[in-house]
Formats: sequence, structure tokens, C-alpha cells
Amino acid sequence: REVISCAGPYESPKLLQLSGIGPAKELKEQGVSVLMDLPVGKKIQDRPLTGIISLYTGRPLPPEKNQTILQSEEAIAQWSSGGGGPLGIGYLGITAQLGADGHLFGTFALSPTDFPFEEPRVMVSGCNGNSKSFGTLIINGTNPFTPPTVFPNIFGDPGDFEGVKNCMQRMSALADASRMTSRWKRLFPEISQLT
Repeated sequence: REVISCAGPYESPKLLQLSGIGPAKELKEQGVSVLMDLPVGKKIQDRPLTGIISLYTGRPLPPEKNQTILQSEEAIAQWSSGGGGPLGIGYLGITAQLGADGHLFGTFALSPTDFPFEEPRVMVSGCNGNSKSFGTLIINGTNPFTPPTVFPNIFGDPGDFEGVKNCMQRMSALADASRMTSRWKRLFPEISQLT
């Protein structure tokens, strides 16, 4: 027999540890009886996510890309009632794999509440890095409602930062080389700030 735990990247190891499956020393310290001494929670992995925020400064956009129309009460009501309308049109989303460095993405706000910026004509581009680092997770006592302590150790491996930096430099070069450059103003960050 086997049991498959599908509680997510943090709750699955927490569930196993609360059940007595995990690093014996740490489980005993938390008051849990050990059933199996295994390295549960010893290879937690996350991916660093970084972004570039740009503001559209060009001429008015067509209706499906125009934030004035998209944020109108009429468009929001049409969308909310299931009628689609301008908010039902996905108008820009890109993603590309960058080998070992990770992948990049770009998107506009698809609804008036997607991004917390006063200026609605914003594009967020980002890099989701491929991390080589591993962190740890350990429960905090025997109460299943108490969150575990997570040490993500993001950028623990020097190659992690270099990969994200390379990804952002490549993404920036793509944006700067495109015809859209004259219509976009980068708000944050300047790539020269990545050291």
C-alpha cells in the first residue's frame, strides 16, 4: 500500500512530520513520536521571481487594450455578469524558456484589479528562475493549524542570482530591441542596478 500526499509543497511535508515521518531529532524536539527517520522537509525548493515594470506612453490603444474602456463600469458589469466583453479578451501574454536560467514572461493587467498601480497602462515582465538552492521546513509543535517554519534559502547557490540576472538582462534586451521601445517607459528597475 502507498499513500500519496497532495497537500502542496509546504503542507505535505508538514503533514508527514506531524504523522511522525521526518527527521527524528527535529520531530522529537517538537514533541512528535517518530515512526520513520526520513529527511522530510530537507529539500524544499522555490523559484526566485523578479520583474520589470513598464508604463505605456503611446497613443490610445484599440478597445480591447484600452484601460479607460476596460475600467469602465459598463465593461466591468458585462464581465461580472458572464457576458465577456473587452475584459474577456486576453490581449498580451508571452512566455519563453531561457535554458538553465529559467523562463521569462510578460503580461498586461487583464482586469482593473490585477495590479496595484494608479496608472492602469502597465506591463509587467519578469523572470522565474531555475533555482539550484534547497531550503528546509520544520513543524512548530503538534498543532496541525500552526504554520511550519520555512527557510527558503533562495539564492543560497551563487548560480541562482546569476541565472536570474542573465534572464532579466536578456528580457531587457528583447524589450529594448523591439519596436515598442518608443511607446514604453521602464519604471523599475534599471538593468544596470542588477549587480
